[in-house]
Amino acid sequence: VEQRCNTFYIRAANCGSRCEEFRQLEEWKSVEVGYERCDVTSVSMDDLIEGKSYRLVVQRTPLKDKHGRVQTDMFGVIYTYRCILTNNRTSTEKDIITFYNERGASEKNFDIQNNDFGWSHLPFSFMAENMAFMMVTAMLKNFYLYLVRHISEKVKPLKKTSRLKAFILHFVSVPAKW
Repeated sequence: VEQRCNTFYIRAANCGSRCEEFRQLEEWKSVEVGYERCDVTSVSMDDLIEGKSYRLVVQRTPLKDKHGRVQTDMFGVIYTYRCILTNNRTSTEKDIITFYNERGASEKNFDIQNNDFGWSHLPFSFMAENMAFMMVTAMLKNFYLYLVRHISEKVKPLKKTSRLKAFILHFVSVPAKW
């Protein structure tokens, strides 16, 4: 990866021994990432590839139960750890996490367009017609988000983040059965 790009960000897999090392760390900074309070720190990774040193940005979030209470055990608060391996040593931990999470947000957008608005099976043989279809459905998605934002305040089972399938269930399928 390092040979093909200047800066990289890779979600690192967690393992039991690493989590134990993270529990021993003491230099955590409290930040807000995506409207959620969490602690962050950086660790130097010198043992991954011989002669190379990378930065491991570690984020820990308290684990909560279904009622929103922080879970604890006999050692204290239980945390969920997420890590990003990078060669970026200048940005803050919060900036690196936010930048990495933006990638996930754009992938989610394409997932919604593919599954809810028909982008996975384009209707035409030529790109010009498909482009018009894609632009119209992108505008429809924006209209749908506006509509759901306002309807969700009045209809309890529908949330602001509800996908098209939930909307169809509550406003098409259920009334049709009645």
